[in-house]
Amino acid sequence: MAFATLNDYRPPEKTLLFGNSGSTAVHGSQFDMIIWNIGYAGLHDSMDFFYDGGTQVRPASVAVKNNMDAIKQAIKAFDTINFILLQEVDKASKRSYYIDEHLQISNILPLKQGWLATNYKVPFVPVPVKRPMGKVNSGLASFSDFAALEVTRYSSPGTINGLPACSC
Repeated sequence: MAFATLNDYRPPEKTLLFGNSGSTAVHGSQFDMIIWNIGYAGLHDSMDFFYDGGTQVRPASVAVKNNMDAIKQAIKAFDTINFILLQEVDKASKRSYYIDEHLQISNILPLKQGWLATNYKVPFVPVPVKRPMGKVNSGLASFSDFAALEVTRYSSPGTINGLPACSC
């Protein structure tokens, strides 16, 4: 409990990810958007995840690679959508075999601006005890066709089981 408390990721209330005072806003247009929780390329239909009462901590590395390839193929088909918002995008996490998923997705969307706002960052998740999840660094990825004036990550403090936590 002490380890988890000391290593709990608590981002500042407001984090400026990007600022550009030279851009101009786009008005009077219709925009397309997709929001997708990619589940760190590990939560596919046959994953028996331990947090959901199953037995698996993470899938085999080949499954994560195949899932990531399928995710990238689907996202590439969305390249005409103005805003692509993704949840559970890993960067240097044991559960996804340390694949930089944000970089891989950024590489297939070269005409979009992209950002990653970290919302889950711990050096070690100690459960399950016999096969711990380990290091997790994950976040919310945003990709846009438009130049941003500013990109800011806002933190929303909350509680988990009555204990202070960041429900970012």
